[in-house]
Amino acid sequence: LKSIGRARVSFRGLSFYACARRVHARAMPELDDDAVAAHLAKALTRPDVQSTIKAFEAAWAAAGLPPAEMDAKLLGGVFVRDGEDAEEAVLDQLRDRLQELTSTAPQVGELFREYQAKAPTKPEPIMGRPSSALIVFARLFPQYVSLGGCCR
Repeated sequence: LKSIGRARVSFRGLSFYACARRVHARAMPELDDDAVAAHLAKALTRPDVQSTIKAFEAAWAAAGLPPAEMDAKLLGGVFVRDGEDAEEAVLDQLRDRLQELTSTAPQVGELFREYQAKAPTKPEPIMGRPSSALIVFARLFPQYVSLGGCCR
């Protein structure tokens, strides 16, 4: 059997490559926030990245969401594969993240308005399997929801 695709999933500092046949686990170093910020500053000057950022900002504004800072927090964890350049890893993560944020912007905007209207005093725990938009929302707006848990 040939692998029909691979996906990188990160969990507690380990990166797992899932494919059709099996899961491979390899420890991959995670870049610290200072290193990510340095590489991110370079990536943000690239013309191809600028067009991706404009598309993201347009989708984000159309969804009624507040402007997002282009920083290490927005990217999340950045892991470097063996032999991969750290700058390239940050660039790949930035592109993937902006694409995810752009595609989920309408749903995240709906969640934002819903929870902003509720004005919760503490994050609402969400049980069950969350949608990709809810995962993005929880990560960017932790004051409204928290994911996980099996009981209240």
